[in-house]
Amino acid sequence: LQQMSSSPATATKAEPVAEQQPPVLPSEDQRSSWSKQIPGGPNRPANVATFLSRRDAYPTMSMTNYFDIDTKYSLPGFKRPDGSYNWHCGCVAKYVTGPCGLYFRKFMAQIDGLLKDDSAFDDPNARRAFEDTHNDVMRCAKRYEAYYKSFIQDIESGSAPSFDDVK
Repeated sequence: LQQMSSSPATATKAEPVAEQQPPVLPSEDQRSSWSKQIPGGPNRPANVATFLSRRDAYPTMSMTNYFDIDTKYSLPGFKRPDGSYNWHCGCVAKYVTGPCGLYFRKFMAQIDGLLKDDSAFDDPNARRAFEDTHNDVMRCAKRYEAYYKSFIQDIESGSAPSFDDVK
């Protein structure tokens, strides 16, 4: 049997704690060079904390006006007068920002392109590309059925425009 030898516990002398030195603040030249790197220019302080009282932090706009912002400031409809898309329109905003947003935007852009060109549906490649995009949107929408419930119901009930009759 091997005996384990234990040495008596040795007390270590506590070393004196060094006094903490205050942090070295950057010189005026260093602060000036740092603030030049910050967007906003050299007159903007590097570290700014803003404290607001409850009164200052209280919104100045009523909740009614807050919810009316979309109707006051967004253009109505999906297409703007210049022909560009209004992705902020309430009619498509939910679909565009949802889980299938990429497919939905591609689909809407393709519909627009097909509607501008009368002979687009005569081209079998264009029609096949359109059908593939439509299938991608529907597959994705059915994967997220709870989110796109109204969209799927409109398509299946026939209340949405029929894409076979677009021409």
